[in-house]
Amino acid sequence: MNASPEKQCPESHTAAATWDNLSPLLVEIRARRNEFGPAQEIPKEIIDGFRRIGIYRAMVAKRFGGEERTPAEFCRQIERISEADGSAGWVASFGDGARYLAALPDDTLRKVYANGPDVVLAGALFPLQPARRCADGFVVNGVWPFASGSPGADLIGVGITLEDDPAGDLPRVAVIPAEKVTIRPNWDVIGLRGTGSHDVVVSDVIVPEQWTLIRGGPVTLDGPIYRYPSVAFAAQAHAMRRHRDCASRNRRGDRHGRKPRLDHWSARDGSARLCPT
Repeated sequence: MNASPEKQCPESHTAAATWDNLSPLLVEIRARRNEFGPAQEIPKEIIDGFRRIGIYRAMVAKRFGGEERTPAEFCRQIERISEADGSAGWVASFGDGARYLAALPDDTLRKVYANGPDVVLAGALFPLQPARRCADGFVVNGVWPFASGSPGADLIGVGITLEDDPAGDLPRVAVIPAEKVTIRPNWDVIGLRGTGSHDVVVSDVIVPEQWTLIRGGPVTLDGPIYRYPSVAFAAQAHAMRRHRDCASRNRRGDRHGRKPRLDHWSARDGSARLCPT
């Protein structure tokens, strides 16, 4: 019999405690998942549950009270949440937002985490909207679609462009307190309705330059997780999901002589799970 995902690789005591706390939350997610679509968002109680079990501090630097977990640990936990509900897993995956915030200046990071590491970031990068310089930073205006998880966020990041930006072609992201952003509820779709991927609207908000970061630029924090390529991180999660989907299809169509193929996909699923080194 295959080991459960959370037992296949050694993990920290902190991560083990998170697995213990995750099970009751999964029960609640399964019991309430029919609410998520009609509401077009994940309820605050579930977001608070993600905070409680450490999803949003998983990638935060230890010096700010975070845990700096490995990508493998984080992906396995998101996978389990996604099995309970896809929209909930999608929103929980924004615990990875701490890696984006790591490109903010150190003084700004201290302010971000002044009240603790469980900070929720959401937002939308494109289309980049023109901002103009002012004495206190940048004046930001615009509408950004597909801002998944924005109803439950503390901070909203939006992509902006500036004339003669020293960042060159790399996009600049303005990080704005959620209370200064308007959510336009228009996520009327068939699937993943609970992600709350609404438009976000910013009107004449002044954002200090130190509250902006360069997407793809150098990071302020030094640690393995902040040097881990984002594309590789995403590819790992998608590969694990694809192997599980293939195994599931074979299981539904299982007939005489199909068992070896199912075992093949099960083995590939296991090999897709990366153990921390």
